[in-house]
Amino acid sequence: MGSRIFTRMTKHWGILGLLLAFCGCSDSTVPQNIPLESPNSLNPREVPSVTIGHGPNPGEAAVSWWFVNWSTFPIEEYFVALSGEGPITEANWSDAEILGGYPQRQGQLQYREIFGASDGLEQGATIWIAVRARDARGNLSRLKESPHLTLTTAWWIEGRVLDVQGNPISGSEVRSLFTGGTDHTDLAGAYRLGPFRNIDTIELVTDGATPEGSWYGFRHEPLRSLPGQTLIADQDVFLIRRHALDPVCTLPDAEFLTYLRDMTLTSEQRGNAPSTILNRWNHYPLTVYIPDEVNEAGVPMDEGALAALLIWNDAMGEDYFLRTDQKAGADLEFIFREMNNFYGLISITYPSGPGVELGRVVPEKMAVFINPVLPDLKTVAEISLHELGHTLGLYNHADCQAAGYLMKIAGGFGSLDREEPIHLDERRAVAAIRHLPQGQDMSRYWINDAPGP
Repeated sequence: MGSRIFTRMTKHWGILGLLLAFCGCSDSTVPQNIPLESPNSLNPREVPSVTIGHGPNPGEAAVSWWFVNWSTFPIEEYFVALSGEGPITEANWSDAEILGGYPQRQGQLQYREIFGASDGLEQGATIWIAVRARDARGNLSRLKESPHLTLTTAWWIEGRVLDVQGNPISGSEVRSLFTGGTDHTDLAGAYRLGPFRNIDTIELVTDGATPEGSWYGFRHEPLRSLPGQTLIADQDVFLIRRHALDPVCTLPDAEFLTYLRDMTLTSEQRGNAPSTILNRWNHYPLTVYIPDEVNEAGVPMDEGALAALLIWNDAMGEDYFLRTDQKAGADLEFIFREMNNFYGLISITYPSGPGVELGRVVPEKMAVFINPVLPDLKTVAEISLHELGHTLGLYNHADCQAAGYLMKIAGGFGSLDREEPIHLDERRAVAAIRHLPQGQDMSRYWINDAPGP
């Protein structure tokens, strides 16, 4: 009986004590030996979703975390700590470097801060970070996670912007397509871009508008640094000038670039596998073997072929062909042979084999077939002139019949009656082919005001 009364009294005293505490009163009759946890020891919950990633610049770290959504006392700020020795724990927290304190902001759910060299971070180093919240009583949140990151290092890209003859183009804008950064070429055509992070794949774009004139823009091959590499040099690009095509020829879009790609088979052609890679001779001038030949009509076939070589050299202003008496080592060999349905024809003789087609391989040897039924020296020279155009990389035939092109179907006939047997558009195309890099991806040139995908 007595023990039950004591129990009820104790319960009542506890209730009374709580009531007095809330009203700010005190009563000496309330027992003083009831154990209460100290308010200052109620630590906030751990900071959730602490992550570390790469910052936008080399050697930077981006640290993010979410707000602490419940705590006994209001959260006032968050501390970000750094260690280069290993994970940060509650035990070694005092040894870590505090990067900064960031106040709790009403309504803000997520926080993100960028740290770099000014905070003591060194490129290439591995770091561990931790984030703890501090409440209004000075209590720090619990700590479980300490993510780590190896910081990025810097690398640069250098090169020159040149025309197809190798002359520097100054004032050309070169920019990184996705990561930012722009430079303009100097008087030597040189540019330098960076720094980039060693995790970045860079695609550079060279625009076509310059003080020196208008060019077709170029999108570079994707570039990425190798481990330990800080510079990728000699990233030269050759721009193609926006020549105006013959005004009487508006097909397909009056763009010289379209004409050049069409003639070199570096755009998809009907009946051929699609390809955008320029395959040209590895060297110039080309040595040409022409055998002595006189046809049944008494026409010296070799003289007509030789005349075509000289006309090409004269029109281009530099040697593209040199005659040789050594058949075995010649790049081109003239063969006078009767053919059904053809007055002239070329073929690749080396490399040879299945799938070897004009425009699809780098030529090493070619044969030029001329039908000996041609009636006079002038016609032999005209047909030879046309076929030699094919050997120089104008593999296709031009669609425009009104422009006076040598390289249209049957374009050789009557070409020597014109003031310019080789059209200016053709001469410009042949010069571009000769001086563009071997294996150039022609699809990386673009016509419009923005690069293609």
